[in-house]
Amino acid sequence: MIVGIVIVASVPGLLLAHWIPNGTEGERRILLGSAGQIVLLGLGGIIAVIGVALSLARHGQTLLDARNQRDDENRRRTEFDTQLALERGREDARATDVAAQRQLEVERDLRSRFVAAVELLGADAPVKRTAGLYALAALGDDWLAFGRPNELQVCIDVMCGYLRSAATAAERTAAEASVRQAGYQLIASHLTPEGFRLDTEWEGRQFPLSGAPIWFPVALEGIACDNGTVLDISHGEIFDYAMLRLDRASISGRWTVLFDALQIYDTATVSLADVSVDNGARVSFDDTHLHSRSSIIASRVRLSDLGQLNFRRVRPEATSTIAMNEVTLATGAGIIVEDSSLDGSAQIDFREASVGAQAAIRVDATTLAGDSAITFFGTEVLSGTVAVVGCGVGDALLSFDRMRLHTPAALDLTRTRVSGAGSISIAGAVIGEDAMILPNRRMVGEPGYEQPVGARVGHTELLYDV
Repeated sequence: MIVGIVIVASVPGLLLAHWIPNGTEGERRILLGSAGQIVLLGLGGIIAVIGVALSLARHGQTLLDARNQRDDENRRRTEFDTQLALERGREDARATDVAAQRQLEVERDLRSRFVAAVELLGADAPVKRTAGLYALAALGDDWLAFGRPNELQVCIDVMCGYLRSAATAAERTAAEASVRQAGYQLIASHLTPEGFRLDTEWEGRQFPLSGAPIWFPVALEGIACDNGTVLDISHGEIFDYAMLRLDRASISGRWTVLFDALQIYDTATVSLADVSVDNGARVSFDDTHLHSRSSIIASRVRLSDLGQLNFRRVRPEATSTIAMNEVTLATGAGIIVEDSSLDGSAQIDFREASVGAQAAIRVDATTLAGDSAITFFGTEVLSGTVAVVGCGVGDALLSFDRMRLHTPAALDLTRTRVSGAGSISIAGAVIGEDAMILPNRRMVGEPGYEQPVGARVGHTELLYDV
């Protein structure tokens, strides 16, 4: 402040002395006020410049301080995040170790349970053997929940191993039957959908029951199977009065049911009533032997989309029956009876069957003897084929009575021969105008030929020469 006063007081006079060296004192006094204003203005400008400079310096320092503070905060945050990541890494490692230890403990417990369940299967008391089967089923479920489906298959294999174990006549008791029935019921319950679910708990598994003896009722009704499941009951024995039921089962996709080489003894029954077979699934009875009064019931089976029901080299004898009445075939499905032999009063019954688009019932190279019969009574062939090719009918009956053969369906009897008192009958059949019957080269009036009565092509009554 003092410096400013001194400057204002002295500088104008000095400036006038410098600017007007020869001026008089009066002239200088006149100009002194203007010179003072000039000095004041100049001094004010200098002060303003200095103020701006100081302000800029302070602002720069503030920015620098803020930047340094931000850098410090970022550094502290980075250090904190790094420390936090290290802590989390250590926690994750500890959690992984705990989980691994827990997994080992669970697996150890599951394996201990397996040993205990297998020991129960070898117990003398039937109730303990039943408990062993239940323990294996529960253990299999837990292995599946644990993410180890292969261990589930091991449990199923052990269960099936027990069910297919041999049983002498003395061992085929009611108590042992109840144990084995429990095992089959466990399989059925795990292959039956619940609520609106389409899948089942044990789908896609193998059920190796080959050679199993069955002298009691087995209920596998309503099971639904897909995705590569295989139920193999081949080479088993169904004893007198026993029944194996798969009624209302749904068999689809790559699912396969094998009844090959079964021995079905007197009065025993295998029932597949109302079963559906589709999407390339296969049910097979190849090489099965039906003894007196035994039966296979496949009534109202629905086959579609390349589904197959096979009877190759089957041997129905005495009064045994394979009943396939009211079966429905569609879209490339097929039933095959091939290289088989019927004797006594055995029957294969296709009564009221329906054969649709690209579907076929084929009976190939099969021999009918005694009073046996293959019957297609009332069968309706819409646009598929019924073929009885290369068969021998000796003293037996091959009946197509009341068959309805629509256009462009086909009934193929190529190379089928009748001998002795055998006969082929198409009494009351209705044959569409463009439907085909391929002859077996026997003429009306030849021995062993039964003249059809009331067969019709279109609206024309005729006696048809097969």
